[in-house]
Amino acid sequence: DYVVSKIPPMLGNATVEKIAINAVMAGCLPTYMPVLIAAVEALAQRPQIWLEGYTCSVASWAPLLCINGQIRHDLNMNLGGAVMSPYNKANAAIGHALGLIIMNIGGTRPGIEDMSHVGHEGRFGMCIAEREEEDPWGEPLHVARGFNKTDSTVTLSFTNGRQYISAGYEPATILRNL
Repeated sequence: DYVVSKIPPMLGNATVEKIAINAVMAGCLPTYMPVLIAAVEALAQRPQIWLEGYTCSVASWAPLLCINGQIRHDLNMNLGGAVMSPYNKANAAIGHALGLIIMNIGGTRPGIEDMSHVGHEGRFGMCIAEREEEDPWGEPLHVARGFNKTDSTVTLSFTNGRQYISAGYEPATILRNL
């Protein structure tokens, strides 16, 4: 019955039980719960995340989780190619569970709260894990945001728009294609 947070726009009570129910519907394993609880806590952060602005909009914003730290390995997350592919259980199920939580607990309904014109397939939820050990950009995201390298963290952001780029794996190639 513990309420982790209230989820906008309808301020539904995100209890541990309701989070778990949505997690099971998304295909999550019980070991994914710490990530989902942290993600639900992130949904309620103000002013960094203003969930109503993303869900009650004519734009098509979609939640994106980035996982850092040892938990990436503990959950067997995909850290490499095809990171947005639905074929890695941890990445896909965690991302989808967050989408279901926003819809089912937050109360976001199409044509009422969600006024997007076309929608966005990412609203099903997206979850990636940073490949910190081979990071060509310098320090990992969570370290850049003030956490210790040994911490496991969840970063929540919202994406919009679609640009499909075949970028390869080398930083120079990725930047050139972007």
